[in-house]
Amino acid sequence: MPQSNSRADLNKLGGKTPPYFLFFILSLIFIALSLLAYNYALSRLSTQMTIYNTSHLEPTVNPVVTPEPSFIPVASPSADTTPSPVDEPTPTPDTPYLKTFQDPTSGFKIDYWSTRTLFEDHTDTDSRFVFVNQEGNFVVHVGLTDWAWTHSGRELTTKYTLLGQPTFVYETTSQKVVDLNSPSGLFFTLQCVHNGLPDLVKECDQFIKSFAFMGQS
Repeated sequence: MPQSNSRADLNKLGGKTPPYFLFFILSLIFIALSLLAYNYALSRLSTQMTIYNTSHLEPTVNPVVTPEPSFIPVASPSADTTPSPVDEPTPTPDTPYLKTFQDPTSGFKIDYWSTRTLFEDHTDTDSRFVFVNQEGNFVVHVGLTDWAWTHSGRELTTKYTLLGQPTFVYETTSQKVVDLNSPSGLFFTLQCVHNGLPDLVKECDQFIKSFAFMGQS
């Protein structure tokens, strides 16, 4: 009976696992194993690269930092100041000449060229004497209780003395600042803004060297 045999064959066929399903399962297993192998290899490579890179690192050396002033004294007169009157002989027209300024209150004197105009600022605790020139101002700061500016590395030494007093010297390409104490304990700061101009650098040195405490030569 052909029909009965055909039904039996169909029943046998339905009881077997189709081949394509086995291939699908095997493919999933292969993919899973491949991913595991890839992750393992990647982790090994990452570890080797980390070891290689860190083995070539050098210790960081902090650079030596030169202390910078937190405040450089102002080298310009206040807006409300007026030129200080100075009695000097009438010079030959257009011929610069040296003047001597004296301040009995602070007890100092200093020479400056007639090409400069003197302005004075005074408060209860400090004074400023600004010798103005359009190319660069020179200033004498006088403090009763403290310096006119702040510098974390200030230390008065005998490496450079002025009038026998130890000083602190701060120089940049544009200015020179010299700090010293007077015998009476006042805080003096001599400041030259020379802006790197050779003539003003030379004038600055003359200006500082001419500084003297009154009663001393």
